[in-house]
Amino acid sequence: MSNKSLDIILPCFNPDPEWSYVVINSIKRIREDIPEAEIAVYLVNDGSTLGMEKEAIDRLSSAIRDFHYLEYQPNKGKGEALRYGVMQAKNEVCIYTDVDFPYKDESFIGLYTELCRSEDDVVIGIRDNEYYSKIPPARRRISLFLRGAVKLFFGLKISDTQCGLKGFNQRGKKLFLQTRIKRYLFDMEFILLASKSKEIIISSYPVVLRSGIEFSKVNLRVLLAESFNFFRLFLKNLFK
Repeated sequence: MSNKSLDIILPCFNPDPEWSYVVINSIKRIREDIPEAEIAVYLVNDGSTLGMEKEAIDRLSSAIRDFHYLEYQPNKGKGEALRYGVMQAKNEVCIYTDVDFPYKDESFIGLYTELCRSEDDVVIGIRDNEYYSKIPPARRRISLFLRGAVKLFFGLKISDTQCGLKGFNQRGKKLFLQTRIKRYLFDMEFILLASKSKEIIISSYPVVLRSGIEFSKVNLRVLLAESFNFFRLFLKNLFK
């Protein structure tokens, strides 16, 4: 297997105080695991009002080779931030995750390896049952409800649409940039597009949550807005 050049896309909104050190250490470990691969890192500031001090950005620029900082105002949502970052990406494959790197290094490297050695255009991280035992009850109920709804309404083989670790090659990138949802359900929109495409090969890869990850509170306003996006996708899929 030959290692492919890699772009890592990290959307960011009001991160925790130590976030820049987490990114630096995570990228360092990834480079150590795949030293032959050319790696570029794109950090997208999604309209943050906290935590994005110049000192933190300078620290990242000094510590990470081929680091790119992108920003805009106001906050637009994770889907919009990722599309903005992916548009800048130039390497053979692209992987996106969160700035706290919530999944174990082995999961990240395994997903990257799958992209390099297989014919897959899109590889989707799939969370195991242990993941749901580690997250807050409200988030667990929402995640499991969505997985059930995806199976029921869309019939997708990959029902875990919201895992924050996904990768794709140039064909997958082109499809990802066709998504339009700005926030939570952009992932589901992407998987739906990939699953329906006759030209895209899509697969899943099991990932494991790191210990000590803290989850943000569920935003009810966003959930209500995304319920509209869910039914819009359902109707589009139903009548297509």
